[in-house]
Amino acid sequence: MSPVPALRRFEVRVVASKPVGLAAGPLAKANPFYLLKDSRGVAPLLAAKLEATGIKVQVVDTVPPDAKHLVLMSGLQSEIYPEKAQQTISDTFNQLHSCAAAMSKAGQLLITVQDSGGQFAPSEINQSWMAGISAFARTVDREWPQLEVKAIDLQCGERDADALAEALFQELIAGGPELEVGLDADGKRFTVQAERVEPAEATDEQLPLEEGDVLVVSGGARGITAGCLFALAEKCPLRFVLLGRSPLTEENPETASLADEAELKKYIIKQSGKSKTPAEINAIVARILAMREIRETVAKLTSLSSQARYMAVDVSDTIAVSEALAIVRRDWGSIQGILHAAGVIKDRAIIDMTPDQFELVFRPKVKGLQALLTASQEDNLKLFCCFSSLAARVGNPGQVNYNVANETLNKVCIALKTERPDCLVKSIAWGAWDGGMVTPTLKRHFAELGVELIDPQAGGQAFVSELCTDPDSAVEVILTGNPGSGFSFHQTRKTRQASVWFHETSFPFVNDHVILDVPVVPMFFNIELAARFAQSININRSVRSVRDVKVYKGIQLPHFNKQGTWINITANSTAENLEQIEFHDEENRLNYRFMVETGSLMEPDKFTEDLETFGREDWDWNLDRIYADRLALFHTGVFKMIKELGRIDESGFSHRLVPGNMKSALYNQWCTDVLMADGAAQGAVLWAWWRHQHHALPTGIKKMCIHQPGLQTHPVFCYTRVTKDLPNQCWFDVWLVDKDGQLVASMEGLEMTNVPTSWVPESRRKQTIQLY
Repeated sequence: MSPVPALRRFEVRVVASKPVGLAAGPLAKANPFYLLKDSRGVAPLLAAKLEATGIKVQVVDTVPPDAKHLVLMSGLQSEIYPEKAQQTISDTFNQLHSCAAAMSKAGQLLITVQDSGGQFAPSEINQSWMAGISAFARTVDREWPQLEVKAIDLQCGERDADALAEALFQELIAGGPELEVGLDADGKRFTVQAERVEPAEATDEQLPLEEGDVLVVSGGARGITAGCLFALAEKCPLRFVLLGRSPLTEENPETASLADEAELKKYIIKQSGKSKTPAEINAIVARILAMREIRETVAKLTSLSSQARYMAVDVSDTIAVSEALAIVRRDWGSIQGILHAAGVIKDRAIIDMTPDQFELVFRPKVKGLQALLTASQEDNLKLFCCFSSLAARVGNPGQVNYNVANETLNKVCIALKTERPDCLVKSIAWGAWDGGMVTPTLKRHFAELGVELIDPQAGGQAFVSELCTDPDSAVEVILTGNPGSGFSFHQTRKTRQASVWFHETSFPFVNDHVILDVPVVPMFFNIELAARFAQSININRSVRSVRDVKVYKGIQLPHFNKQGTWINITANSTAENLEQIEFHDEENRLNYRFMVETGSLMEPDKFTEDLETFGREDWDWNLDRIYADRLALFHTGVFKMIKELGRIDESGFSHRLVPGNMKSALYNQWCTDVLMADGAAQGAVLWAWWRHQHHALPTGIKKMCIHQPGLQTHPVFCYTRVTKDLPNQCWFDVWLVDKDGQLVASMEGLEMTNVPTSWVPESRRKQTIQLY
């Protein structure tokens, strides 16, 4: 017999994250951009900030059916308690359902906003009941894949509405494409990751429950949960209280001898004649089989030296649950553990799901959790565990009700751990099991997607092992087989959208790159933006190269110091590691096109070219004058990179660049060294003037390789070889080399094109440029 495969274990963690510098999706195209009102008054203030950038915004009480760009802000409640939070989540579904037809066909942007502590890990129980809202975004991300989607956890704290609006505004215009973003009250930014972590070796002594302890289990009489209880009982005999919806009745002796479903159906059809519909017959058979399974579970637990009793209770009824647990205490004494595993499935696409169908799944999970917490608040619990689902983390399509309910369980457990530090608290998100609700048809579908089903024996072993982990270990964990493409943690889509708002508050350094009194975005900063976008949508990859760079129309910013200018960005995956990225202006005219290669970082590479081939004569220009009066170079401030001119001739040249400080509130990490690359192009501008007496600007690159990502902190030597020289265009190969002789970046086919209109003011164009 082959060994049972071990499961993969992941811990859901919150990690610090920097903004990318790009807007969330096609924000510039939103017309109108709908903001659903919140009770804190943040929406109107956010609307004003967005309108100042040129976006058309409408604040609404009810989402219109034609909404295609939408922020659901109902999760920003000024007062949160379980019942209100649950009603807010139900209302959020209704709002989303109302525009599902438009969103599913032509929607472009959906953002949810909630306050669950700013890190998707609430420390307060009341806050945690609102946390399920983020699962709406994860489900939509899978169900309507053409949308750009974001879930924001905004910690309100003591901040006023304007401060909250400003935090949201900055995230919307510069946060980038990350699906989940937490913003705490201290201004820190986070995202959520599922990291594979093997638990420390566990021993039976670490099990929090002792022989004879009372464990109350909702939904534990049948299915996969019963299998987990059998594995637990084998380790430690307990007293199990099984709560279920179905009343346990005696089976008709005439059906007791019928072994399977087919025989039962045949008997009931014969007895009822034509008085019952097929649905009614199936329901009768399901009840009989359920009763049998409950009795079998109780019997097997008893055979494993445990005690077990079944109680028919609506777990979502707080009074009924409290009365049931009171009976347990009367008969068996105090309660040491609770396992909440009750739940039902009613899958439908959002557009097809009714409010009642949403509640049918949401209520038993969430109201049941609330009822169990209320009924056990005076018990000195050693264990509190919930069974959640991997679907909630990845946003399985068609299960928005199930996903939102399970995400609520996850976050309530995290908050509960703060409240009960001495209790082992776990929320276990299970992958798909081989059995239970997985039908043969669904099993075949999972196999096509590479989803590895959980073997029941392995699942039971993994459950017991998780209970034996350290009490301070992660609360929210995932136990699954290979998730495959069906349950992958990162959604991959062929086309992604973003936008960038060029404004002096975001990119003040562009004020140092002005031609004829108009700020112009440097080509190499656009390359940086393209690289950032590609890297942000290819998780755990770095940018290796940017290829086939082509400038179709430079990005001029006449409103840079006023309203600002929006540029729209699209990325299309042309291969596993290649993104074709395009920049379009507000009139949808093409500005730039790039191919960005992502993958592992390049290995350090030594510069091996012959230095003697980069010029034979000394530059004899006055270094102090190359930036003076913008006659040779128009660059000022941070872009004044050239500090030493080396050798020059018709075949090439060299010069030395010093590091600069590109200050930006958005940028602390860089994919490329924008300044050094621009300084290399500045050398090409000087060479074009030296050779042809005309000004030139970079208009393309065949390939730029990133050998050392980020900004350099020491001088860089630039060696440039001319590969083709025409009167109006020149092509160069460029090597940027650090002080240790290692390549920083290299460019093949840097294209420089004569500028018809020079950056020299018209009144001075006839003046002879004297640089000697």
